[in-house]
Amino acid sequence: MHSETQIKESGLNWLFFDGQGGLPVIGFYEMKQDVNDTARRLKEQDVIRKQRLDFCSKYIPVLQMIEEDPSLKKACAIYYNCNDGKQGSLIRYLDRYFIKEAYSKDMVVDNYSELVEAGGMRDKVAAPTEEDVKSLSLEQILGCIAWHFRRDHFDNGTLISKSVGEGYMLRMLRAYVAKEPY
Repeated sequence: MHSETQIKESGLNWLFFDGQGGLPVIGFYEMKQDVNDTARRLKEQDVIRKQRLDFCSKYIPVLQMIEEDPSLKKACAIYYNCNDGKQGSLIRYLDRYFIKEAYSKDMVVDNYSELVEAGGMRDKVAAPTEEDVKSLSLEQILGCIAWHFRRDHFDNGTLISKSVGEGYMLRMLRAYVAKEPY
């Protein structure tokens, strides 16, 4: 490392020091950029967290209503077998908006299979118990939620007939909110 005197004698003083013996100029600007980048990333993470919590707070009451009403549970259960467009308005709403909004609010993460595996849920994710879900980390719960949405992509109708109709999605969204540190 060169001393301040050696740097001044080399004529590069303007490049490294602020003239007051303070922080190196290049280091200061790099540090400032790092701070700005970190602040931006934290703000983006905060926006994503808020979007996810907004999604949960919007749909938990809807899923709770389905859970408590046997006729709505039955409507969800038969959705898989009669996906002919003649469902009630709530089921159509879930079909059209619940799925799209889950993707737009970043509830369906790309690494869901790794998160499910890390949580030891590989054989339990299709029908998770409350105890199973409570034992998972926030990210692992998110992975299980994403698994249910992705399964519907490959087996159309299972999100409403199984995940919603049997209460699994409600259970996972509640657990997600409970684990969220906000």
